Amino acid sequence: MLGFVFVIVVLAILAGVTQAVGFIFSMKKPAAPKPVAAAAPAPAAAAPAASEGISPEVVAVIAAAVHTTLEHPHRILSIRPSADRYWAAEGRREIFRSHKVR
Repeated sequence: MLGFVFVIVVLAILAGVTQAVGFIFSMKKPAAPKPVAAAAPAPAAAAPAASEGISPEVVAVIAAAVHTTLEHPHRILSIRPSADRYWAAEGRREIFRSHKVR
């Protein structure tokens, strides 16, 4: 019984410490983000990507993902479909790993 009470007290102390640290960090005012220059129009690489069978919608989604991930100006030079099958194999491994063996 005494061990259980000790664990509860230690957990309460840890919860208090984390709340205090969270309060301290919430008091800091975040710096205003720097204005980012307008992104340049799609580079000339978008046209070859369309000729390789990649639709303009996919190019737009990839450009949006790059813009969201990188926080500075960027340029996409080329978009090519993957020539190997490692991505498909990894997807199958992930699916097989998620199933329970009976």
